[in-house]
Amino acid sequence: QKALSYVFSLLRITLHTCLISARFIFILFVVFATIFAFPTAKYAGLANYAYANTKKADLSDKTSTRQNKKQSTYENPHSKGIEIDITQATPVVTDKSGYHLTATLKAVKTALPEGTLQLSINSNYTFVSRTDVQNWSQEESLIPTPQILDSVKTPSLASGHTCTLSFNIPADKQELRSILNWGPKPLKITYFSQDYSKYKSIHSFLTRANIGMHSANLPAMKLTALMPILIRTQNDLRNFKANNIQPSDHLETLLRADKDSIHNIIGKADLANKHSKLQTIADLSTIQASHLTLKPSAYMQQSGFDISAYADDNNDDLYKSAGITKEKWSAKNSQS
Repeated sequence: QKALSYVFSLLRITLHTCLISARFIFILFVVFATIFAFPTAKYAGLANYAYANTKKADLSDKTSTRQNKKQSTYENPHSKGIEIDITQATPVVTDKSGYHLTATLKAVKTALPEGTLQLSINSNYTFVSRTDVQNWSQEESLIPTPQILDSVKTPSLASGHTCTLSFNIPADKQELRSILNWGPKPLKITYFSQDYSKYKSIHSFLTRANIGMHSANLPAMKLTALMPILIRTQNDLRNFKANNIQPSDHLETLLRADKDSIHNIIGKADLANKHSKLQTIADLSTIQASHLTLKPSAYMQQSGFDISAYADDNNDDLYKSAGITKEKWSAKNSQS
C-alpha cells in the first residue's frame, strides 16, 4: 500500500512538471511565432517603444517630415469624383449669431447617389500651435468631431452636376453652447451616400469669439494680417552659395552679400512707412543688420525660426544641417 501511494505521488509530481514545461514551451512558441511571422507586432499598442525604435531622418533627404506626410497621403477610392466646397460661412460666432454655412456638392466624373451632408465640430478641442492648425487645414491630423450641428439630405447628381446646400444653426443649439473656450474649433463637412459606397470629408474651422462667454478676457493683440520683414533665406541660398557664403554665417554678412535681399527689405519698410495701417512682423536680426529705423507691429522668432514647425518635426539634426543651432534661437540670444 505504501508502494502504491509512492507511485501515485511520483505520477502526480511528474504530471505537474510536464504541465509546467508544456506551458513554458507554448509561451515560447507564441513569442517566436509573433516575432518572426509578424515583425511589426512589437510596435502594437506600444507607442513609446515604436517611437524610440524609429530611425532618425536621413539628412540626405531634403524634404521635411510634413512634406513626406503630405506626399504619402492615401487617396480613398470611395472619395474619388466628389468635390465639396464652402461658399459662405459665419466668420465669427457669438452667443447670439448662430452659425450659417453654405456648401456645394459636385459629382466630378461619376454620378453620385442620394446621400447626406453632415456638419460636425469638436467643441472642446483647443489648437495649441500654428502647426496644429496647419495640419488640420491640410487634412493631416485626425481630430474627432463628435458634435453634429446638422445634417441635410442630398439629391442624386449626374456626372458634372452640382447642388447647393445650406446649414442654419440657431444660437441656442446645445452643440454651440457647449463651446467653453473662444478661438478656432475643428469643423468637418462629410458627404456619404445612402449605401455608404461614396463618402468624402473636408476640414475647416468654426471660430468662436469671446463675446458672451464667461471665460477670462485676455488683452486684444490688435493684430490682423501682417507683412513679414525677413531675409528670404530659402530663396537666397543659391546666391549665397555662389558667393561661397555658408548658411551658418552671421545674418549681417548674408544681407551684405545679396543686394536683392536688401532692396526687398528696404522696399517693405518704405511701404510700411507710407501706409500707417499696414501691420508688419519683423525679425530683429534683419532690422539690426539692415540698419532700419522701422518699428514693426510685432517681432517674430530670431532669424525667422519656426519654433512651431521645429516642435512638430522634433529633429535637431535637420536644423543643424541647415546651419541653425540651438544657440541661435535660445531665449538668451533673443533678448534685445
